[in-house]
Amino acid sequence: MNVVLRIDPLAYNREVDDTLELDEVLHPSKELHDFLSSIDRTKVKPWILTNAYITHAKRVMKLLDIEHFFEGFLPSSSENSYNRDHVLRLWTGGPGLQTQGRNVQESNV
Repeated sequence: MNVVLRIDPLAYNREVDDTLELDEVLHPSKELHDFLSSIDRTKVKPWILTNAYITHAKRVMKLLDIEHFFEGFLPSSSENSYNRDHVLRLWTGGPGLQTQGRNVQESNV
């Protein structure tokens, strides 16, 4: 028997991610900062791939003080018409890769 769960990403974000007291557990890290600083941005454009709602991803990045290291986001949740299967197609070269817009073009996916 297959069970399919349909979860509303906005409701999940509101009821789960937004309720997490992340400011108590997430803090800037010198090691993470040093690592991200070492990336040669003339060779790569770092992007965030997340299955979280974009506001949660931005909140985490802000708490870690790393948002300035990244060019943008490739969210897999539905707020930007991306879902998990869609993003997997992007990363595996599936159908529609040429028409994914600015995010894909700029991230050189």
